[in-house]
Amino acid sequence: DLGVLPGVMRDTVFNIILNEKFKINESHINLDKINDFDEAFITSSGIGILECYWSGWKSDYEMTKKIKKVLVDKLTNW
Repeated sequence: DLGVLPGVMRDTVFNIILNEKFKINESHINLDKINDFDEAFITSSGIGILECYWSGWKSDYEMTKKIKKVLVDKLTNW
């Protein structure tokens, strides 16, 4: 089980997801299920949204790219 600390960027991204009505699933991460993910990303105030990569798993990051675009638009028009 991998823990995640809540933060400012995380809250911003969740607000974007809710406002844009994107479909996501937030849950605790069990390592034995990690390759079942469609997409995965982490958030950071310094970086924004960062796609996750690991050996043996691939994603097209379609939803992550959409969320990232809304975030960049929001931050640059602030």
